[in-house]
Amino acid sequence: MGVVLAALVIGGAYLKFTPVAPTPVPPRQTYIAPIEPVVKVQVPDKVPTKAVPLPEEPVSGERVASTATVELAPGVTATTEMIQAVPNASAGFKAFVAGVKISGVYQGKPPRAFINGRLFRTGEMVDDLQEIYFDSIDGATRSLVFKDARGATVSRRY
Repeated sequence: MGVVLAALVIGGAYLKFTPVAPTPVPPRQTYIAPIEPVVKVQVPDKVPTKAVPLPEEPVSGERVASTATVELAPGVTATTEMIQAVPNASAGFKAFVAGVKISGVYQGKPPRAFINGRLFRTGEMVDDLQEIYFDSIDGATRSLVFKDARGATVSRRY
């Protein structure tokens, strides 16, 4: 029994300390993607738009119901009939309010609304070009009130 035990110990030591030849590993092949030409196109900062002078409307403090039609793309128009506007609001102001997308309204403190995909609080400027501000929320009529730099107001139901 002692001889068998000694043979196992010596055989295990022999296997443990005998160097093993490494298995050959095939060399790595690297993939090189073909080089494609890069085309650089200059994109203008702003798309030129045709400036059309808007007619001025008579000044009055009485609110009137009106409709507004906005051309979204050539041949595509949107008409909104639920606009309460002061007659001295410009046609561009009314068209902007008719075309805004209102996706959420919070009537808490401070009142907030998602307008054209952005969150606005009361008093913040919604449109820089025409200087249109988000003025307030009228909970009784479920409408948002917008004001421009001249003081004209337009409301739109949400």
